[in-house]
Amino acid sequence: HLPKVSYAAFGHIHKPQRIPGSVPGEYAGSAIPINFGEMKETKRVLLVDVEPGAVAEVAARGSPNLVDAVAGGQRHGITPSA
Repeated sequence: HLPKVSYAAFGHIHKPQRIPGSVPGEYAGSAIPINFGEMKETKRVLLVDVEPGAVAEVAARGSPNLVDAVAGGQRHGITPSA
């Protein structure tokens, strides 16, 4: 049995998804591709505003595609460090 909470953030699952049931929360998903199979997936981060006794406000924001970010940096003479 989970205690009453305003929001529960869960991890480890790479694809974002809401938690079914009475606990308000989500698996945010991974903010960057974790493996080659995820390279073309749209990734996101969640911004959660929580106050005691209030319903949490959740806003999803897209995160940059890591492959595009690295390629863009290389076009401008920036190389990733090892």
